[in-house]
Parts: sequence; C-alpha cells; structure tokens
Amino acid sequence: MPRISPVWFVLLITLSSQSPAASPFSLHADPTDSSDGTVTLSWSAADGEQVYIERGIDAGFVHPVVIYRGTDSASVITGLTDGRYFFRGRLERDGTPLSDWSKPVSVTVTHHSLNRALLFFALGAVVFLATLLLVIYGARREKISQ
Repeated sequence: MPRISPVWFVLLITLSSQSPAASPFSLHADPTDSSDGTVTLSWSAADGEQVYIERGIDAGFVHPVVIYRGTDSASVITGLTDGRYFFRGRLERDGTPLSDWSKPVSVTVTHHSLNRALLFFALGAVVFLATLLLVIYGARREKISQ
C-alpha cells in the first residue's frame, strides 16, 4: 500500500475541513440614473446572514461609508446630491464575512434643473388657483339659486 507523505496528509485534511465557498453576493440598484436623489438597493440573503453595504465616491472604495448593516432584503437610500455613487455589499454572520464583496453598482444622480422645478411649481399654482376659483364660483351660484 502506498504511503501518503505528512505534507499531503495535512493538505488533504485542511482542504476537507474548510467550509464550502459561499455563493457570491449580488447587489442591485434601481434606478441607476436618479433625478431625485433616491435609489433602492436590493439583495438576497438567507436567515441569520447579516448584510453589510458600503457607499463610495469611486469604484476603488478608497474612503467607503457604511450605509447599511442588517438582515433586510432591501434599503432605500435618499438625499443623494448630484454625482456618481458606487455601492458594494457582502454577507456576514457574527462579524465573519461569508462572501467576497459584490461587484460594485453605480448610480448617477442628476437633479431636475431649477427652471424645470420652477415650471412645475408654476403649473401647480395655476391648477390650485383654477380649483379655488371653481369652488368659489360654485358656492356663489348655489347661494343665488336658493
């Protein structure tokens, strides 16, 4: 019978005792182009797995900011100013990573221009005034017919 060298034996024991590789973590952003500074990040995780999400201003995540840590399956991020943002995540259990970082997803935020916002405001004011005048006119007409 052939003998197994001690080095191969240790290697075989080490490889067989390792847990199976975790499935890759996948992060999704909707929308990827936002005009109101809001984005919904979603993912899937099993019970007991904690999700760890970071935001960066570059794809290298030089100075990442932790924006979520928990067990939900989605998070709505609001209040983003104009610019490009990158998000990545991974799964953890009791502080131990269960997956590598996800592939970064990027979101570009470009708010409406001031002219467009003022146009929306003006249209809203016209509709409000027209409704108010219609209510006043209807109330006077009903009072006269009585």
